[in-house]
Amino acid sequence: MEQSDIATITDAAARVLAARKDVLFGYVFGSAATGGSRKGSDVDLAVYLDPAFRARFFDIRLELLEQFTRSLGSEADVVVLNTAAPFLRYVAMREGIVAFEGSREARIDFELKALNEYFDYQPVLAQYRARLAQSV
Repeated sequence: MEQSDIATITDAAARVLAARKDVLFGYVFGSAATGGSRKGSDVDLAVYLDPAFRARFFDIRLELLEQFTRSLGSEADVVVLNTAAPFLRYVAMREGIVAFEGSREARIDFELKALNEYFDYQPVLAQYRARLAQSV
C-alpha cells in the first residue's frame, strides 16, 4: 500500500469521525496503517467513545461499521477502545495513525492508561504463552 492510499483512508476516517458527537478520537491501525494491506483487505479502525454514550456503544459501533464501509468503499472493522482488551488497545495505539482527535486530553489520558494496563498484563501473557508452548 502506498502512502497516498494510507492518507486517503485516514482522511476518509477523519471525515466520518469528525461528524459525530460520540467519538472523542480514533485511529486507523493494522495493515492499513502499516502499509501491509492488499487488495480486498479490510480496514481496521479503533475509536474511543464518549463515556456518556456507554449504553449505546454497541449500536454506535454498528453505525460506524456502516459509515466506514460506505465511505472507504471496502470492508471495515471497528474496535471500541473503551471496552477492548489491553493487548488490542496497545496494538491500536502503537501501530495506529491518529485519524481524528476531538479531545487531545482524552487521547493522552487513554494512551497513558493503555500503556500501564498493557505492561501490567505482560507477566500474565508471558505465563500463558509458556504454558501454551509446554502443551504443544
